[in-house]
Amino acid sequence: MDNRIRNVAGKARSGVEAVTRKRPHETKWSIAGAVTGLIFGLIFGGVGVAAFGGALGLSGFIAFPLLFGIVGNRYGIERDRKALLNGRPE
Repeated sequence: MDNRIRNVAGKARSGVEAVTRKRPHETKWSIAGAVTGLIFGLIFGGVGVAAFGGALGLSGFIAFPLLFGIVGNRYGIERDRKALLNGRPE
């Protein structure tokens, strides 16, 4: 059982390393966006979401890292796309 867990963990680690080597800007900007969102959420607190006649309070600690991480991911994808089209890393 222990060996199977180690094998799965090793395969997962090698897969993550391969993705980060293949798309470095996407990884870097996704992490940077999530960390920026975390700091922003800790400073400004919660956020309210209202829709369809109801409202929900979300912790900024959860909402902002997700939002900023998605924005950072999109920016990183564009940087990787430009680097691939130019044929050289930026």
